[in-house]
Amino acid sequence: MKTLLAFESVRNLGYIDDAINKARSFRLAFKDKFSGIIRSQLYEVSTTFPTAIFLLTYRDLGNYSGKEVIRAGQTIESAHDGNQQAQGQDWALLDIFAPFLAEYDLGVPFGSLWQQWVDDVIAVANRLKEQVCRS
Repeated sequence: MKTLLAFESVRNLGYIDDAINKARSFRLAFKDKFSGIIRSQLYEVSTTFPTAIFLLTYRDLGNYSGKEVIRAGQTIESAHDGNQQAQGQDWALLDIFAPFLAEYDLGVPFGSLWQQWVDDVIAVANRLKEQVCRS
């Protein structure tokens, strides 16, 4: 019997013993027109484990890429880059995972660093824009 899919643990995301640290990274390569079925399964698992945070990265090597933060069966934040300039290269996809990973590492409440991160990204983008205008 063929296996439809199998998630493989890529790495432990923390530096402490596996018995204590429950954060994991998984990878799945699935190129098929039925990939939406796989995504719906993530939402079902997320609903069953509402405090788990799923950081989903998806891509089509020729056209687009994106990221989603999923919790309690809902997409909390998302970013999509549909304007790739070269095959398989993100063009303007922000790392929306950064504040959630920092929250996890710091042990602070989910979503508490989001606004600070957005403000910091805007400040960096504005500095880049000012540099371009000066040159």
